[in-house]
Amino acid sequence: MTTTFWPDISGHNPGLDLSGTDVLCAKATQGTSYVNPLYRDQISHAKRFGFAYHFLEGQHPAAQAEHCHNIIGKTGLMLDVEEVGAGNDPTLADAVTFIDAYRDRGGVCHLCYLPHWYWQHLGEPDLQPLRARNIYLVSSEYPSAGYSSDGPGWDAYGGSHPLVWQYTDRQRYHNQSIDFNAFKGTIDDLRSYVLTGQKGASMATGWHTWFTKGNTSLEEVGAAVGMAPASILRRTVEKFGPFDDVISGYVNDVMEGKKTHADKIPAGDGKKTGRLWVRGG
Repeated sequence: MTTTFWPDISGHNPGLDLSGTDVLCAKATQGTSYVNPLYRDQISHAKRFGFAYHFLEGQHPAAQAEHCHNIIGKTGLMLDVEEVGAGNDPTLADAVTFIDAYRDRGGVCHLCYLPHWYWQHLGEPDLQPLRARNIYLVSSEYPSAGYSSDGPGWDAYGGSHPLVWQYTDRQRYHNQSIDFNAFKGTIDDLRSYVLTGQKGASMATGWHTWFTKGNTSLEEVGAAVGMAPASILRRTVEKFGPFDDVISGYVNDVMEGKKTHADKIPAGDGKKTGRLWVRGG
């Protein structure tokens, strides 16, 4: 069986060399106001699939959902539920409120990082409210022996079996020691679970045209289809030839520093302008 391994990172990882990274999860937001200043750059390095996580605090979960969605848009999300301290620890009910509010805004969330130790801290609740919402469990166990296909991070708790196991917080990766995760499946399988909540769900995997509508950035398109922005632009030229007026204007603005890949691409006409050539999504 194929196992996919990847790092999860945050603003505490400045200077991390992400070259050659196929998959990664980057912290985007926390609470109702914090934004990881490195988020957009970090997630842009995912060659095949990148998704975000929000660090949940124990107050105003619906407002946190709005804040998070404003930052990451259609990018797949993992909710991070663990100890915050200072009387601000989130509950299972806070997590459910966040998920419902986030989805009400059109957000995509199918993963919840809720370590076994924090589940015990919460009183070992049944995680049925997460299962009912098609939320998959991400566990956290750091055995001294490291990762194994039958290690403790795969053990069920709260009635749920982990889909993902964060098996270390000290994996040496290029120039830093960071968190690393494992998923029993391919990158395409992982992308499907993160974006649809199902393995191999109705998500196109072949190449197709993405028409811009004025509400999505190149970065968001890349996150949705699991491609780096530069790869999308290269494949678009290979498919259609020189950029059309809409894409050309956008790319020129980025190169001149007037815009970034996080700015919305102007809408095309749905026929010959505003075309990008992508795979998946």
